[in-house]
Amino acid sequence: MRCITERSWVCCSLALLACVGTSAAAAANPLVLFIVDGFRWDYQKLLPLGHKGSLHMIEKEGVRAKRVYPIFPSVSYASWTSIATGRWAETHGIVGNNMWDDQLGVFTLFNRTLTGQPGWWAAGSDPIWVTSTQQGVKTAVIGFSRCDVAVSGVKPAYCSPFEKFHGLQTIKDHLALAIDKIDRGFKFVIVYAEHIDSVGHKYGPSGSKMQQAMVELDKELSVFFKELDQRKKLDKVNFVMVGDHGMTEVGAHVDTNFLYLDLYLSPLLAERIIDRGAYTQIIPRASTREQILNELASMPNVTVYTRDEFPTEWHYATHSRIPEILVLADPGSVIVGTQTDNMLPRDLPGAWDGTRGIHGYTRNMTDMATVFYARGPGFRRNYTQDPMELVDIYQVLAHQLDIEPRPHNGTWATVRHMFSPAPALRPALGGAALLAQAALAALAAARVGTWV
Repeated sequence: MRCITERSWVCCSLALLACVGTSAAAAANPLVLFIVDGFRWDYQKLLPLGHKGSLHMIEKEGVRAKRVYPIFPSVSYASWTSIATGRWAETHGIVGNNMWDDQLGVFTLFNRTLTGQPGWWAAGSDPIWVTSTQQGVKTAVIGFSRCDVAVSGVKPAYCSPFEKFHGLQTIKDHLALAIDKIDRGFKFVIVYAEHIDSVGHKYGPSGSKMQQAMVELDKELSVFFKELDQRKKLDKVNFVMVGDHGMTEVGAHVDTNFLYLDLYLSPLLAERIIDRGAYTQIIPRASTREQILNELASMPNVTVYTRDEFPTEWHYATHSRIPEILVLADPGSVIVGTQTDNMLPRDLPGAWDGTRGIHGYTRNMTDMATVFYARGPGFRRNYTQDPMELVDIYQVLAHQLDIEPRPHNGTWATVRHMFSPAPALRPALGGAALLAQAALAALAAARVGTWV
């Protein structure tokens, strides 16, 4: 392209800007992100010996990570938001499944009215479905997070938010809907399924029930890939499957220590007690902080932290929604919450009787690690990815969508080797960003009369 006059330079620049978010995005291969809740890093080993289904196919024809380290806390909403933004919980502000905010009040996992308040999502960390939509990628989100809440004034072209759907049928329905969206020209489809997590909580992460669930998941993935193949799209679609966290076994059969919080703490010393299980967090009342810490000092099988003592590798300290005191259970121990009104959520008598698996512990517990699988024209074949962080997933998605990512906490050097063709040492700007950069360069050149 050569522009001679300043006026023609401006015309060229405007034409380039008009392309931003449309032509670059339209050139990308479709991308499907399948988020499987509670998919522990080693669950593939549960498949029968010699089983060669879809997970085996992905491993041979694509990428599999050795493991993905979780964020802290390794719970769903915080982890989902780290996948969607590439940021640690202390930055994106969704710091757990249950939260308290002085302005917004209560956030709790299964209450759609509370989680749907826009203020929870206004921390400046746009989810990737917002960024892709802004840059011209037609995006669908199926059953995941609160995609129905506008962030930066934007929603995806299609959204069905998270609802508590158990069972294999959800996997069938959501993957079938993903196929339909690809057929309808969507370039980015996010799919969520809770089935593996539900089985893990109810029956534990080992044994016949989880093995059956993994065989079922593998079978439904095979159906999905067969549908793509019949449409001659199998090798034209990039597919990424991730988990959000792992799962560890609990119960009397593994000698779990169930620690009843009200045996060690006078609950009404706290303004609020938030969460239980792997950890609990405490907001003290005025002048009760030291008394709370003194009482908790007698609690066995836990570590008590104040916020200035949180380990730096948690990346969990700076946000105002993070309470002052955190009690972390040791591996093999579970904290049982109180039945007082200041407990969020309240633990009813016998609440833990039917639980065989939980999560929420730190990255130091191997059981909390999760998975990353990928295949398609944008990924290498038969490649084993070194361990990566949950926050690294975001930049993989942005790269395959050819969009400019928002600021994130991922490390490009960790993931760059999984791609085909191999990208630059530094992350390239997405196609839309390159066009914008070219337009700005053209405007600058026009002012000095140079040629391009």
